[in-house]
Amino acid sequence: MSLTSASSRSEADCAVDPIISVDEHMEAQALHWQEAASILAPVAAIVAEMHAHGELHLDLDPTQIWLNVVEGTVHLDPSVDERPLAHPALNFTAPERFRDLAPGPEADVYSLGALLLHLASGAVPFAGENNNGAAATMARITEHSIPLHTLPSDVPEAMVELIRLSMGKSPAKRQMTAQHLSLIH
Repeated sequence: MSLTSASSRSEADCAVDPIISVDEHMEAQALHWQEAASILAPVAAIVAEMHAHGELHLDLDPTQIWLNVVEGTVHLDPSVDERPLAHPALNFTAPERFRDLAPGPEADVYSLGALLLHLASGAVPFAGENNNGAAATMARITEHSIPLHTLPSDVPEAMVELIRLSMGKSPAKRQMTAQHLSLIH
């Protein structure tokens, strides 16, 4: 994997702290779609391995992904905590989680699709103006169309389709698995 820096960090800064979060790497800007794919693929592979062992992550968001800018590696925070729904991860949460349905692997697939959308667009999915609260965000996630319009025009249609198939409003409409998403390039 090759990381290009979206930040103005000096090499000296990286020598002291080569591990940075995805959000720090992005600095609120979209990554080129190929870099977005190169970050998502290893995260999806880790999640696919969890699913193979009957585990779910259920807390996937940009704060959980770490990059080693020296080695060019991607790491997923293994801790799965029970943060309240008001946490920024809310924008990456599958709609069924707001309906008190038992989550399955499809919930992680939704989050992976939302992460790919975020990486490639630089926009937080379903964000409202002035971060107008958890209830409004949940309503946007459950009722609004996937904000594919936030993607740059150079993103290939195949990647747009992966996002669409990953972020169906119901688990049954998600035609992707974490294993499928791990193969993105």
